[in-house]
Amino acid sequence: MISSQEIKEIEKLLDQKPGTAFIIIADKAVLEETTRSFTPEVRETPQKKLRELTDGLAKIHDATIKIDDQRGDPAVVNHNREVDVIMDVAREVFGSENTRMTKPNMVGEDFSYYLKKAPGAFLLCWSRRFK
Repeated sequence: MISSQEIKEIEKLLDQKPGTAFIIIADKAVLEETTRSFTPEVRETPQKKLRELTDGLAKIHDATIKIDDQRGDPAVVNHNREVDVIMDVAREVFGSENTRMTKPNMVGEDFSYYLKKAPGAFLLCWSRRFK
C-alpha cells in the first residue's frame, strides 16, 4: 500500500510528441517520464503502470511499443543515528542557531549506493557572508 505522503513524493514529467498537427496521425509517439521517490516501491509504481498501459495499447492497436527504461541514481536516504551524530557535531562547531535540518530533498546521488551497504549520511553545508 502506498501512503498519501509517498504519492506526494512522486514527480512525473510527461512530454508527448505524437504529431505536428491534430489532424495528422503519427507513425510514432514518444512519452518521457521521470519518477523520483524516497522508497523503491514508489519508484517502481509508475514503471509498472506504464508497462501495463503500453501492453494493453499494443494489443488493442496491433502495434509494437518499446520502453527504454533508463534508471538514474536512487534517492539518498540517510540513517538516523548518523544524522544525529552530524547534527550534534554541527551544533558544537557552528552553534545551534546556525544549524538546522532541512526538509527531505530528492537528491539523486551516487552516494545513495553506499548508504544501501553501510550506515551513513549525506550532509549539505551552506555558508553565508556576515555583515
